[in-house]
Amino acid sequence: MQSDFLQQNLQLIERRWPPLYQSLVKLTSPERAHFISETQQPTLLVDGIHLSSCFDSRSEARLQASMAPESATTVWVYGVATGDLQRELLQRPWLQRLEVVILSLELFRSCLRHFDHRDWLADTRSNLTLATATTDIRAPFAVVPACLKLIEPAAARVRDLIVLELDTGYLNSRIRGNRQFQQQIDENLPLVKQDGDVELLFGRHGDRPCYVAAAGPSLSEHYEHLRGRGADNCLIAVDAALKPLLLQGIVPDYVVTIDGVRDHIMKLFDVDLAPLKDIPLIYFPIVHGDVLKQWPGPRYAAYSNSPLYEKLMSHSPKGMLYAAGTVLHAAVDLAVKMGSCQLHLLGADFSFPGNKTHVASAVFCQPADQTGYQEWLEDGHGQQVLTSKNLRGYMRDLERYIAQHPQVRFINTSRSGAAIMGTRYADSN
Repeated sequence: MQSDFLQQNLQLIERRWPPLYQSLVKLTSPERAHFISETQQPTLLVDGIHLSSCFDSRSEARLQASMAPESATTVWVYGVATGDLQRELLQRPWLQRLEVVILSLELFRSCLRHFDHRDWLADTRSNLTLATATTDIRAPFAVVPACLKLIEPAAARVRDLIVLELDTGYLNSRIRGNRQFQQQIDENLPLVKQDGDVELLFGRHGDRPCYVAAAGPSLSEHYEHLRGRGADNCLIAVDAALKPLLLQGIVPDYVVTIDGVRDHIMKLFDVDLAPLKDIPLIYFPIVHGDVLKQWPGPRYAAYSNSPLYEKLMSHSPKGMLYAAGTVLHAAVDLAVKMGSCQLHLLGADFSFPGNKTHVASAVFCQPADQTGYQEWLEDGHGQQVLTSKNLRGYMRDLERYIAQHPQVRFINTSRSGAAIMGTRYADSN
């Protein structure tokens, strides 16, 4: 069996995509892929991962292709592998364009060496793009799952957005079917009706700067500055950052909470709340009633676009805040809707700098190397920093939000945490 098709494939790529050809021939890294031919069907083994099925790769490709509607005229494919997915899609009579996104140039070269791709590469409906040439994903799309595990670092954002899209339906179904959360919303209904509407806060601060404090390890870098902030600079704290701030003598101007798990959230408020008698709490109705009843200051209810709040919106309408899984989203959206033109992100690390999961004195602070997480992001120094899949996804959603609000200047106040696209660093010129 022939197992070196590199030159034949490259000749076609040189003719159709000259810049891509130049990038491929300049690669000097040693090949990590091992060609497996003794199985029922050949494949590549890279870092312990099979690129495709050794048993029935065409059936596997049909399953992957089913992500995109049969009627789609353009389909985006993320990952290359053996080419079976591309061939499956090109058989569709309605397809006019197949945009194939390369997630790792090194892996692509290995695929070109060991498999003949000339049939689908020569099809005029096919086009090749590097993941580094895009900042978002396009739909409808299909994915080679193994390629998501074998990306090059520059394709991390595209990988994360794909994973978010794949997870959304499942997460929404879990939230919608959570009876405990629905019960808490029902029990909170009298409070929701009597409490203020978050919309009353919109526009309150004009175009003044605003600080949003999350509970990442780098929050401690800003305590002294926060103590001396002027009256014009409001401070919005997420619930996990409340205790660390209060222990440092820093009283936020607003506190935001959205979590529905009682045992988790009650610990975040296990601190002397007396200094907060005039401080508004902005909450989602899913929050356990015990948290709301012990709050000493005014309360403002808000909704997100979660399926949990669809019925509430119809009979007890309140203002909306954006949230895609984390309270930081809601705090940022509150700052923007209050009118802030310059938003400083504090402790928004989305990672574990200094081997800590949270800022010291935060309830759930622990050594990151004891969490078992193996995911990574790039920090402000261009180095890889440990993170979790959830945090990585939350950051990508925040980046999308930032891109949709070009009128606001988002400032990342620390380089020790993740580099957030769309922000600028406070220490940059």
